[in-house]
Amino acid sequence: MEKLERFLSRPTAKPYKTRDIEASEEVHLNDDGLLDFGPNDIENPKNWSTGRRWYITVVSVILVVNATFASSSPSGTLESLSTELHVSTEAAGLVITLFLLGYCAGPLVFAPLSEFFGRRYIFYVTFTLYLAFNFLCAFTPNFGGLLVGRFLTGTFASAPLSNAPGVLADIWGPLERGNAMAAFAMMTFVGPALGPVISGFLQLKKDWRWCFYVLLWLGGITELLMFTIPETLPAIVLRNKAKRIRALRIPGYEDVKAPVEVTDRTLAGMFRVALTRPWKILFDPISFAVAIYLTVVYALLYMLFTIYPIIFQQRRGWNSGVGELPLLGTAIGAVIGGSIIFANTARDRKKSESGYKGVPEDRLPVAMLGGVIFPITMFWFAWSGEYNSVHWIVPTLAGVFLSTSILLIFVAYLNYLTDTYLMYAASALAANTVVRSAAGAAAPLFTQYMFDALGIGGGGSLIAGVACLLAPIPFIFYKYGGPIRERSKFAPTPPKTPEANREEEKSPENPRNWSTDTILGYERGFISVLETDQKRKAQAAILATVKLIYEFSCVQHQTVDAALGAQPQLHLSSSYTRLYEQYHLDDDIRSMFCPGDVGIRHMLGNTVAVFSITSSLLFFIAYLTIFALRAHNASFKSTMHSLWYSYVVGSALLSTVFGHPLASQDGLTCDPEPTTCRPPWEPTDKAPSVGPLRAGLIFVDFTDTPNDHFGQEPCQLYEPLREQSADLYRQMSFGKLEFEIVPLLDKFYRMPHNAAAYGFSDEEGLTSAEHLQYISDALAAVGDDFDFTSVDILFIAPPNGTEEINRSASYSSPITTPSGRKFPAGAIITFGNDLYPDGSWKIVNHETGHTMGLPDLYPYGPGGNGLWVGAFDMMGVVWGQSPDLFAWHKWRLNWIEENQVDCIMGMGTTTHRLSPIEVDGGVKAIAIPVNATGYVMAEVRSTQGIDHTACESATGVLLYTADTTLGSGDGPIRILDTNPETSGCDSEWNGAALNDAPLREVDAIFDTKLGVKVKVIAREGDDFILEIEREAL
Repeated sequence: MEKLERFLSRPTAKPYKTRDIEASEEVHLNDDGLLDFGPNDIENPKNWSTGRRWYITVVSVILVVNATFASSSPSGTLESLSTELHVSTEAAGLVITLFLLGYCAGPLVFAPLSEFFGRRYIFYVTFTLYLAFNFLCAFTPNFGGLLVGRFLTGTFASAPLSNAPGVLADIWGPLERGNAMAAFAMMTFVGPALGPVISGFLQLKKDWRWCFYVLLWLGGITELLMFTIPETLPAIVLRNKAKRIRALRIPGYEDVKAPVEVTDRTLAGMFRVALTRPWKILFDPISFAVAIYLTVVYALLYMLFTIYPIIFQQRRGWNSGVGELPLLGTAIGAVIGGSIIFANTARDRKKSESGYKGVPEDRLPVAMLGGVIFPITMFWFAWSGEYNSVHWIVPTLAGVFLSTSILLIFVAYLNYLTDTYLMYAASALAANTVVRSAAGAAAPLFTQYMFDALGIGGGGSLIAGVACLLAPIPFIFYKYGGPIRERSKFAPTPPKTPEANREEEKSPENPRNWSTDTILGYERGFISVLETDQKRKAQAAILATVKLIYEFSCVQHQTVDAALGAQPQLHLSSSYTRLYEQYHLDDDIRSMFCPGDVGIRHMLGNTVAVFSITSSLLFFIAYLTIFALRAHNASFKSTMHSLWYSYVVGSALLSTVFGHPLASQDGLTCDPEPTTCRPPWEPTDKAPSVGPLRAGLIFVDFTDTPNDHFGQEPCQLYEPLREQSADLYRQMSFGKLEFEIVPLLDKFYRMPHNAAAYGFSDEEGLTSAEHLQYISDALAAVGDDFDFTSVDILFIAPPNGTEEINRSASYSSPITTPSGRKFPAGAIITFGNDLYPDGSWKIVNHETGHTMGLPDLYPYGPGGNGLWVGAFDMMGVVWGQSPDLFAWHKWRLNWIEENQVDCIMGMGTTTHRLSPIEVDGGVKAIAIPVNATGYVMAEVRSTQGIDHTACESATGVLLYTADTTLGSGDGPIRILDTNPETSGCDSEWNGAALNDAPLREVDAIFDTKLGVKVKVIAREGDDFILEIEREAL
């Protein structure tokens, strides 16, 4: 690495060619007798060779690309992420929101640290931690862990975003810097545009984790390049040079010092400025107006990652890869915008060379141009995206020029703020950063709802209308900016004397000395008095983190051949044990990494809490390490104490806002003694499971297989389905679900393509895009002949005999009909030719189960059906001998009451009476929680009701495990075979090995190996009396 670094930095400007300095070399001092750079000093970063400075610029920009690419990359995989981790799409959007919130939090720490310790080491530490927490994102077992990882990666990724502009300011002069800053600004747009495209294609063939694998590979390569960047902060370069001169003991220069070595600046002072002044400047007229404008611009930038999938995937049916390609147009637009900035910089250089003295308002013509283009292109983009009949290139081109306008506005206003507030520019940009970043973080959470309610045209027009109202701002400032600045307390306008300029250069508030903030600035913060109990809480939080990491590493997931893992014990000292008891930390900390789908409020609370304690631990380790190395320095000791106490107050503030003391008290818990029995699997946006459930049914045929070939009428195919499917649900729900099929029996509606064109019979399987095209064509063919608002779900069926449509499937994303009726994910089912054998009504009931949130209980991979549940439950094997649903599913669908489930929460032995699941009345199940999401269940099966075809071996006490974190195809329910040496009466294809799984004989005992033992103590008719012994895991 050292050789690579020397090779890449070999041009004459190498700042540390050797560890020594030639005694004959001239030492240049400033007017105060302090070391300074000479006119042609090769160690001055601005005197380094052009090639070397551009190399540093490129590496800095690559660091920025990592951060911006990571910010949007998961947006292309939200569908697979929400499916695997069992959260809603809106909740999945938190992976973008939390990352952007990290953008706000990071500069608060890293910007002052980079000014205090130098650029390179902050890059080294933060980017390495960014890579480390990307591993957490890539391999996390649950959604809570992913959110924590995303917040922390966003926090550490913010360092390149805030420090890279500082590096550019270190090595380029004011005029040269324009092009370098334009390259930086372009990457803030190109990175987010590339992220969804690449991850969208990865989702087609892989899964959401692959987008994080790509981030790890990109980050690993970048890490190698990062270590070749030398220190660029002039103050630190001069300090290092002064140390070398003192070591040489050159006569007359034995005690020479760099300016930074004699200043009284402190890290605490830097933080104090960063945390207070921005909020005063925010309400200055220029700062406030610019903040409002850039808030709209920045929010739109991150709204685009939701708007583009709506237009090209939900509306046009493109897959997740191709549907993200139009986003590349925004990258092209950023390049166009950057080219305009380059041209403007060249013009400014010529004016400067001719003697022109610029004013801040010279930055505004670019913003004026962008402000005019912005609403025009937004209207263009919105209304061309509204209609599928408009060629796709039209909204794509609109996106190109929309991106151009955004970049022009963004760069022009940031430069305008810098030129307007001069030595206060850092604070002005800090406040602006917080406001616009908060808007960008919120954008993914409301965009889908906004455009669902208003449509593409309406939602886009709303944004364009706001842009029209904001467009006059640069014109007003261009004309009246001078007088406005004269009235401002923070925008200096009088000309400065040479002495004043020198004082400004030395000031720690000078933008040069705070150049880390040139683009992003600091996050908000608050200084408050540290209370004793907060300090104790923070100390307890540090220990809690150790406990959390230890326990989290020991968590085991339930599998067929491994029991749910035991919770480890960590012995604490008595003082910290008292702190745990005082602040109830044990329950809260254990809850933070609990898997499962919880409310957004709980996830945010737990995420913030985990961030607080985890980052507290990291900070505390760094604090102790640095303090041990520098303990002899009283000023350093005081500074580190102040910084630590400020951090403790921040953690306490976060925990106070999001839940006391550190996490949501009513969140999930991973205790083996859960406080609630009902599992957290409430379905959202699903078909009703109680009361009326109306299913529309339309019939379609094809150009190559018209219904004329089969001579069928829709009513002939409908009649066998009607009564049997409704009766099945009537029996299973004990009369609580009234299922009704509402058919359109007029005719078969002709599809525009051959049956084979839709891909149902392709060997590689039906793709999401092909499925969506099939549904869209069917809806278009029916048109207004059917009232889609009158039904909850929709069936689409082909003629009996259409071999190319050979499978039934539910579509996994929301769909909006041409008339505007939105069906939620899973609510539209396309039946295949498997609908029509005898017993076809069971296919209808199986697929309808998905619309109510029930998963497939068979494995999707090789191995066939029934391997986890035998022939029990129609969600496993449609044609099984015991098709009635498990009590677990009936509990979920509210078909059995809470008093019909005996829940065992404590240890010891209890007695229970169970009635068969097929008939109404009595207790239907025993539920034994073994952790936050895993249960051992017991129910009784008989030959009554719809299980009347079951063999005697399939009756008795059926035991199984259920896990709310597992979904379709992953085995969320797995039968415990109490007779593993024998098989039932059904075929092996139907899982015969499990078809004699129930306990039937009196005095039979079964140990689940999960801390639960079951004994049959009596049998009265079809009822069983059981003794359950629950032990500590």
